[in-house]
Amino acid sequence: MLDADIKGTFDNISHEFILSSIGNVLGHKLIERWLKAGYIEKDRFFSTETGTPQGGIISPPLANIALNGMQEILPAGVGYLRYADDFLVTSRSKDELEICVPKIEQWLSQKGLSLNKDKTQIVSMKEGFNFLGFNVRHYRNGSCFVIPQKEKSTGLYPNHQELDKETQNNRTLCNYPTLKSQNSRMGKLLPFLCE
Repeated sequence: MLDADIKGTFDNISHEFILSSIGNVLGHKLIERWLKAGYIEKDRFFSTETGTPQGGIISPPLANIALNGMQEILPAGVGYLRYADDFLVTSRSKDELEICVPKIEQWLSQKGLSLNKDKTQIVSMKEGFNFLGFNVRHYRNGSCFVIPQKEKSTGLYPNHQELDKETQNNRTLCNYPTLKSQNSRMGKLLPFLCE
C-alpha cells in the first residue's frame, strides 16, 4: 500500500493548470478572479500566485479538477483510491509501488504539487495505515480491522477502552452514532481494502 500525502495541496495548486483544465466554461473569469484575489492579514495585502482560497467553498472542487486522472498514469492491476487530496495506491508487490512513485511525482509536478516525503510511505497491510480518520490493518488470521484512528477519536469518546472493546468484538466498523457518516464512506472502501 502506498499511503501518500500531497504537500500543501491547497497552497500550491497551479492556477495556470486549473484554468487550462476548466477551459472556456461559463464562470471561467470568476474562477480566475477567485484564484488571483489575494488575501489581507494584519492590514497587509498578500497576492496569491498559486493555490486556492483556504477554507473557500471553491477549493475542494478545484482540487478535484487538479487531481482527477491520476489513475490513468498507473499500471494495469494497481488499485487507486482518492478522497479529496488523500489517496492510496495498492499492489500485491512493493516493487510495483516503487515504480509508481516517480510517475506520480512527475504527474503532480505538472500541477504545481509534490508528494510530502515525510508523510508518504509504502506499508504492508499487516502493518496497517491511517486513512480518513480510520486505521486499516490485516491480521495473520485473515481478519481486516477498520477502526477509528485513536488520535482522531479520543475527543469523541471519553472511555476509549469501550470503543476498543466494541470494535474488537465486531471485527468491522464500529457502530457509534457520531461516526455513522464516516462509517458509510469507509463501508464502501472495505471490499477494496480488505481483499
